[in-house]
Amino acid sequence: MKSLHFFLFFSFLAINCGNKKKNPYKAMEDYYSQLNISTDNVDIETTDTINIIALFSNTDSIDYKDAYPIVEPPNIVPMLEKKLILNGKEISIEINSIANKRGAVAYCVNNQPKIFLPKKNDKRISPYALVFFRFHEYAHHVLGHTKCTGGVSLTSKEEILADCYASNILEHEFGQNGISIIHHMAGTFHGINVAASGHYPSSGKRADLLYSTLPCEERDED
Repeated sequence: MKSLHFFLFFSFLAINCGNKKKNPYKAMEDYYSQLNISTDNVDIETTDTINIIALFSNTDSIDYKDAYPIVEPPNIVPMLEKKLILNGKEISIEINSIANKRGAVAYCVNNQPKIFLPKKNDKRISPYALVFFRFHEYAHHVLGHTKCTGGVSLTSKEEILADCYASNILEHEFGQNGISIIHHMAGTFHGINVAASGHYPSSGKRADLLYSTLPCEERDED
């Protein structure tokens, strides 16, 4: 009888841990708890941005314990745990308010690459979109778009390349879980339906290109 109790206890523990991994909001909360708050002053032209307010959702009124998704949510924990390495060094990921209007920002401080993620007190970005942006900003650094020399001046082509690079990482390293993130991001881009602005292609075009079979270098907004 005692052994049965132990079996039931450890079974419950295993199920509970598994549920935490599949709960994207809990996983993102745990991830954010490990990040530093950036004290860096970031000089980015805030008017040259897309309105991604639709990516932020007020979670206060939703009880996720009672939410039963039709499709089992992807496990984003391995994606958040993956270290983002450039030239043998891990890129620092921090919370900085400059990212609140952009979803995330790739930037360089003292010639060191950083990724800034947003932080909202009462709202937060969709965990799936945030996972995608984490790799999107990483792509900007890897592809040399930020250059770590005196600021960032991106083009629409480079945004498309970063989307493609992020998609390749998600699909090839995380399989079906990563593909689910790509599907979510495509749906989000279509949903916010934002026209081209500054160096950003339209959100609809970015969504369509996520499903393109062309090599990254051949993808274009035209």
